[in-house]
Amino acid sequence: MQFAAGIYVAYALAMSAKPADTGFHPENLQLGSDSKSFIQSLDYGLHASAGYELPMGLFAKFNYDLGLANIAAQSDATIRNRAFYFSVGWFYRSTTVKVQNKAY
Repeated sequence: MQFAAGIYVAYALAMSAKPADTGFHPENLQLGSDSKSFIQSLDYGLHASAGYELPMGLFAKFNYDLGLANIAAQSDATIRNRAFYFSVGWFYRSTTVKVQNKAY
């Protein structure tokens, strides 16, 4: 069983959105901290994960990120990231040969 906890720091390089029926115009979206921006580029928060690995290398892992930064560029709004994700995979391990050291 594996457990992990810590912090994360993320920086958005780009963003995109699709138009909705609400009158939202994605061409107005911009990253940054000025008055024209919609989302701040910098995000940070807490990360936690738990997972299990079988002896043959198969693993499963649950992760959760809790954003602490308000990434809304406007002061009258609050936007925080929350993410839950699940991973399944297989660690490939090549066989190793154990060599015993002997003094002659």
